[in-house]
This record gives sequence, structure tokens and C-alpha cells, in this order.
Amino acid sequence: MKYYVLTFCSGLLGVWLFHVLHLPIPWMLGPLFTVFLLQFFTPLPLRWHRYFRDIGLILVGLSLGDYFTTEVFQAVPSLLPKIFILNAVLISFSVVLAYVTAKWCHIDFATALVASIPGGLSQLVIFAEERQSIHVSIVTYFHVVRVILVVSLVPLLLSTNSVQHNVMQAANPVTLGTILLLVIGYIAMRIGTRLRMPVPAFLAPLFVVLLLNFFAIPHAYISVELVHLAQLFVGCHIGLSLTRKEMHLSKRLLAMGVVSAILLMIVTLVTGYGLSVWYDISFATAFLSLAPGGLDQMSVIALSIGGNVAFVTVFQLFRILIIYSIVLPALQYSIK
Repeated sequence: MKYYVLTFCSGLLGVWLFHVLHLPIPWMLGPLFTVFLLQFFTPLPLRWHRYFRDIGLILVGLSLGDYFTTEVFQAVPSLLPKIFILNAVLISFSVVLAYVTAKWCHIDFATALVASIPGGLSQLVIFAEERQSIHVSIVTYFHVVRVILVVSLVPLLLSTNSVQHNVMQAANPVTLGTILLLVIGYIAMRIGTRLRMPVPAFLAPLFVVLLLNFFAIPHAYISVELVHLAQLFVGCHIGLSLTRKEMHLSKRLLAMGVVSAILLMIVTLVTGYGLSVWYDISFATAFLSLAPGGLDQMSVIALSIGGNVAFVTVFQLFRILIIYSIVLPALQYSIK
């Protein structure tokens, strides 16, 4: 237990450092970098149980499920064709990018694909971790570079200095309703595991809350504090999964991680411009709808600049669903 406490405190140190230095996503990237560096350069006996990772993913899934509001459901029918077309363009480009990465860097295509598709950092790293044939360190490096680039540059591109770090509103205390929702999320994860769902700890709870919102069933909400705790749990887990042995990446891989992130940003800028013309909306809203960053980060930037948050949320959410319901299951089937 003391080793878990030591790792938890190390993660909190990372959160504090990232806040002080005004670095992006402090509750996720802070623990990730701090725990990674401490286990890499010190003899500290850091440990982290898989249960903490699963708890973190369940909380993330439950919180993201609440982005499916009535407003979002009402907007879906008219947006659905464009959602599929534009996300198909981005995902297709990612597949081509993965093919080039695999050939140029001499790695397997499955690793290159998971490293290249614009999904969530934590969820894709966990997906890679659960498949022995995929190199976790490569996937983590590519996605961390992309997250840092997107979250750092998007506010500059859109001329906003008022970026926050969470879209959740008022903090809710942990109530019996919250505990019940967590239990339901855990049961959903177990069912998702038996159904061989990709990243079941994340995706199954998300679908549960989506259905609750669709049928207007009242339920508790995940507070800001719990979302932060979830990010810390997952960040600590990823940081510990990057061992000294795994982090010897070639110069080609290091360069390709940066190049692929830049290329994906350029394609997003072009498709974002097309979307803005298509729907006669602001370029900021269109770009954020397609940007390869986290759903929460893109939504909060949209909120801070007066963009159409519902529009951004619909596009980002459906990309998550397309990737985790179609792309990853297909990849999972192909590497069995």
C-alpha cells in the first residue's frame, strides 16, 4: 500500500508542477511525466495497481457520456452525413500516415495505426497495452506529442488566451447517486470485457450514460474533482508503463512523431475550412470540431471563445464512437 501512496504523491507533484508552469492538461500529463521520470532516474519503488487504471477509465467514460445532451441528440440527424464524411477523411489520412510510418520506421502496421489515429491519449494507450503485439511506448510518444502540439497551438491559432482546463461546471459532492453510477459503470465494464469490447472500462460506461441521457433517465453526475482524480490515476499508470527498456526509440520514430502531428494538424485546418464554408459557421468552431485533441479540451476552448459548443461536441463525440466502435474492433479482429 505504501508504494501506491508514494506513486499517488508523485502524481500530485506532477499536477502541481504543471499548474505552476502553466503546462497543458496538468491532471493527466503532470502525473505521466513525473512518474515516468522518477521511475526512470531514481530507485524509488513506484507501484500502481491495474484497478486504479480501471477506476480512472470508468470515471472518464461516465463523464464523457454526459456530453450527449438533448441538444446534442437533436443536432445529430442533420449533421450525421457530414460527420461520417469528414471523420472518414481524417481517419483515412491517419491510415495512410500509419502505412508510411510503418514502412519508414520499420515497425508493425498495428502499432503505427494506433499511434496515428486521432483518438484519446489514455484510451488508445490502454488499448495498445492490452495487445502484446502493439508497442506501448511508440503509441504513447506519438499521442503525447500530438496532445501537447494541439492543446498548445489551438488557442494561439484561434487567438484566445482564456483557455481553461475542464468543461465540467459546478463541482458535485460524492453522493449515493454517484456511488450507484460508479457501480453501474463497473458492471458495464465487466459486461464489456466479456463481449470483447475495446477498452471496456472506458467505452461501456460511456454507452450506459449515453442511454440514460437518451431516455431522459435522471442520474448523478461526475464532479470536477472525480474527473481530475481519474486523469491522475490514468496518468500514473501510463507513466509507470513506460519502462527504461521500452523507451529506446529510434531517431526516425522521434522525428515521425512530430511530423505526423504537424501533418494531421494541417489536414485538420484544411477540412476545418471546408466545414466552415459548408455550414456557414466560424472557422474556430469548425476547426475545433475536427481537431485531434481531447473532447474536453476542444469543448472548453470552444466555450471560452464563444464557439458553438454543441456543434464541437457532436463531431468530437462521434469520432470517438467511430474509432472505438468500428476502427479498433476491426484492428482487434485483424491482430488476433
